[in-house]
Amino acid sequence: MTTLSMGYLAALLQAAEVSRSDATQVLQQVGLNAALLDEPTTRISEADFSAAYRALALALDDEMLHLFPRAFRLGALKFTCLALLDAKNLMVALHRWSYISRMLRDDLHMSIDTDAPGLRIALVTESGLPPYKPLAQDLMLKVVHGVSCWLVGQHLPLIRVDFSFPRPDFAADYQALYPGPVFFNQAQAALHLDAELLQLPIRRSKSDLNEFLLRSPGDWLFAEQRKARMSQRLRTYLAERLPLPATAESAAEVLCVSARTLHRRLADEGT
Repeated sequence: MTTLSMGYLAALLQAAEVSRSDATQVLQQVGLNAALLDEPTTRISEADFSAAYRALALALDDEMLHLFPRAFRLGALKFTCLALLDAKNLMVALHRWSYISRMLRDDLHMSIDTDAPGLRIALVTESGLPPYKPLAQDLMLKVVHGVSCWLVGQHLPLIRVDFSFPRPDFAADYQALYPGPVFFNQAQAALHLDAELLQLPIRRSKSDLNEFLLRSPGDWLFAEQRKARMSQRLRTYLAERLPLPATAESAAEVLCVSARTLHRRLADEGT
């Protein structure tokens, strides 16, 4: 099971400038003890972290939790994804996303560099603006990587991840979030991938989007882990039902996906 430290969640709440009383209310709302904020090494599950993130985003009306000078209002991810679904391949989708970021925001945009060795996706801050909070860099890169994985229906390994901030106390959590080596104190926040991945076709449709958004941030934050264990989750469900019969539809309902998505994910895993 994927877990993250309470130190990471506490840093996120602090970066969002949430008061202790408001943080306590949000955590209690999702069944977490706020006293854990004082225990940075305590681990919480992917599900608990995602629930806390969703509750905080709803309370703040900001899908990026006040980490940027201008809010990403609720629905920003949905409409971004809608604009990417009919792209021919990942290259077209990423360039389209870069254009959208330039069109909608004057404080931040994505830079896609295919001339460098491999593919480099960097976060560019407009000159004269103060640097972004460390967790703003972190979550924006994770959104880009996680949504890209979802669009093509498979895990996308990373050559490396660069952050411009110093190594934080919770740096070990990045091993659970990024499938590649992470480097700190770099000149610019960026993802580095194999350029061949750009030719992967987009495999998602509007019918898949609602499920993706309902589980947000889980499916983009824990992209690798979620894909990797679908077959194991299905085996566990079937074992628990024995000797009762089960159908694809009943299994999909328990696993919180559509039957179509279940079949596709199992095919992706070669199951």
